[in-house]
Amino acid sequence: MKGAIWAPIPWSPACRYRGKKTCLVIGHVLMLFICWLLFKGSLDQVKINWDSTSAAMETSMALFYGCGVVFAVSGAVILLNNLWRLVNDQLSEDELIGIRESEEEPIDVPKPL
Repeated sequence: MKGAIWAPIPWSPACRYRGKKTCLVIGHVLMLFICWLLFKGSLDQVKINWDSTSAAMETSMALFYGCGVVFAVSGAVILLNNLWRLVNDQLSEDELIGIRESEEEPIDVPKPL
């Protein structure tokens, strides 16, 4: 074919795979930032409310804000584990997208052959 210009298809499977990985990394980095904000805010509230007690239970208010610290740390650990698996190519292509077509569709059931 004389005069035809051939260019690689920008949406080839390899390009789509790299795009999925890039979007997953960006999403996880943003969620890690949110975990940091939650951790920092909760820790500041724990320090502020260490000596104040709740009216009903008479326990330190730091206990209530400490739950935010625990959540932020545990969420960050889960996100870092997913990023580690992504960097080491331990995630399958199906795991790169967390969106399902239907809420009734099971997450961990393998696709039919």
